[in-house]
Amino acid sequence: RLAYTSIFDLQLRLPFVLKIKETNEKMSIQLEKVACRDIENYIERQICDIGLSFSEEFTNPDFEKIIVKSGCYQALVGKNHPLFAQDEITVEELYQYPLLMLSEESMGESFEIMRKRSLADGFTPQIERTVDDFEVGFFYILTDNLLGFVTSDYHNELFKNDLRAIPISDSKHIYQLILAYLTTNQNPALSRFLELLEIYLSENQIGHLNS
Repeated sequence: RLAYTSIFDLQLRLPFVLKIKETNEKMSIQLEKVACRDIENYIERQICDIGLSFSEEFTNPDFEKIIVKSGCYQALVGKNHPLFAQDEITVEELYQYPLLMLSEESMGESFEIMRKRSLADGFTPQIERTVDDFEVGFFYILTDNLLGFVTSDYHNELFKNDLRAIPISDSKHIYQLILAYLTTNQNPALSRFLELLEIYLSENQIGHLNS
């Protein structure tokens, strides 16, 4: 039972899941989409066995963590935005424009961490609109010319001609996407899932354990 917070993050795990399906493993993987603020609770209560989200969402010291991806956030703008044609932008340019963010209710601790990182950059973010689901945010980024944030591996075929992710130079907005699970979870399927995952990560030289 895998809890996740974004379909884009889930895409990172799809090749591994497909790899499992190619074997004779008798394993059923059930997905549960939850808000960022709720994912730790889902794992603590063992509603789900393992969670996929950003590192800030998992603070329980009894969790084991597997780093799946790390990198820098990029700015996401629509085709009518003044920054759309640029190959890279500065932090100063970023904060000149109104932003779209996931709501504090949806993000939980990550919202405050984002605000602190902005202040560390030396700017106060102009948050024009918040949404509870980032996929909904694409609409407002396009129609209201707002600037959003995406991870460095962002890829969206649906809006590939209308949205563009732009690297931000010298920004403190970095992320770690991790899988986290409770050390006391006794589900044998979880143990086997983790064994196969460690082999997969090693063979493909992506991610690493971070107990």
